[in-house]
Amino acid sequence: MTEAVLKAPALFFDRNPAGRILNRFSKDLGCMDDLLPGQSLFTIQLLLFLMNGSVLSAVSNVWLFLVCVPLTLLFTFLAKFYLRSSREFRRIEAMTCSPLYSCVADTVTGLEIIRSSAMEKEFIQRLYRYLDKNTAALLMLKASTRWLAVRGDILINFLFVAVPTGALLTTQSPALAGMSLSYIVEMLDMTQYAIRVASETENHMTSVERVMNYTSIEPEPGYDTGTFPPEQWPHQGALSLCDLSLAYLTDAPKVLNNINITVAPKEKVGIAGRTGAGKSSLVAALFRMPEPKGKIIIDGLNIKDLNLQASRGAMAVITQDPVLFSGSLRRNLDPFSSHDDHDLWSALEEVQLKTVVKQLPGQLDYKLKEFGRNFSVGERQLVCLARALLQKRKIIILDEATANVDYKTDHLIQEVIIRKTFKDSTVLTIAHRLNTIMDYDKVLVIDKGRVVEFDKPENLLQNDKGYYTQLVHTHNVNTLE
Repeated sequence: MTEAVLKAPALFFDRNPAGRILNRFSKDLGCMDDLLPGQSLFTIQLLLFLMNGSVLSAVSNVWLFLVCVPLTLLFTFLAKFYLRSSREFRRIEAMTCSPLYSCVADTVTGLEIIRSSAMEKEFIQRLYRYLDKNTAALLMLKASTRWLAVRGDILINFLFVAVPTGALLTTQSPALAGMSLSYIVEMLDMTQYAIRVASETENHMTSVERVMNYTSIEPEPGYDTGTFPPEQWPHQGALSLCDLSLAYLTDAPKVLNNINITVAPKEKVGIAGRTGAGKSSLVAALFRMPEPKGKIIIDGLNIKDLNLQASRGAMAVITQDPVLFSGSLRRNLDPFSSHDDHDLWSALEEVQLKTVVKQLPGQLDYKLKEFGRNFSVGERQLVCLARALLQKRKIIILDEATANVDYKTDHLIQEVIIRKTFKDSTVLTIAHRLNTIMDYDKVLVIDKGRVVEFDKPENLLQNDKGYYTQLVHTHNVNTLE
């Protein structure tokens, strides 16, 4: 299940909230590993004991078969009737756990905002609503178990009456009659518990069903297939998009439509457009999340024919939301331990973080909290930028990477890093501030998933009615809203 989830397409995580996935790896897996094996063995032991008591009583007095057979058939009918509903109750109870986990995870993630906005009561009430739904399903499950247990006791009482009655009518040996009665008395105490354990075992099989359902998740196309490129690929950074189209769902409208552009090696291209134009979707298409239609050719190789992980490794991306993990700063900068400390300090110095890290306890071994919460948003973004510097990829993609830093830091990144450190790399920048791409080699303007303009910025500005010119005039604060 872990392997299937790690290889799942990005759309899977859009459709399944974190709580639902946590539910599979916590509650369902816990039931399958910890509860189900012991309960299954105990259920078999109890059922064998009950069957042994019934058969022994019937063998000692053949006439009791007339009572045991109909009682067994009736009990089987009641058990099947009960299991159909209790199985659904267990499934509903498991499903209502997912929003509960999601609520807790979301609350912990946004705890600072909740407290600063004085929204504690609203989130507590929201948690209570999810908890009430989960408790209601659990209560119905317990009630259905009691329903079957009561009827099971009634049936065993019929058998308890039938044994001494049969012994009297057939003048059975007192020894055999006493043995039968002793088994039946134990069965009276054991039946209700056996019914509950057996039903719980059956209900816990829904956890196995839910876990097995996640093991059959279809992986991303090309994850385990495709050829691997040469070791030094890409060596230039030339990029060509031919009839590139992208739709996030099979029957959904296209967010990118027939994009055809060619980016020369070492060229710096700014990408501009209004919100929803398809700028970030272009990045998703380059990383094949999901698999686009058309051709993406990097240094003469169509990445659709390559292994998915190998094609993604050809590019470095810095997104608007910085991605950091709990662990040491060294681990976040160099996940594969392929660089020495000198390279790490050089990268931190280039992004103006060396002084900050020097003051931290442990310096490079400083432990980051989950999502890097003990750093500011701007510092997290600079750490991601330093990580991209270390990778030394030939194609660098910045998806509004400077949106969370101030104007001065943004200017520093553009001047020092983009134009000097990445001078030998092809850079695609989704612009957050239009002034940052004014001196780029070219500007790509996208509107409604189509390329409307693609040329040098000075050439585009000469067209007073051009789309890029209108963007510059409209957003005179140099920030794309």
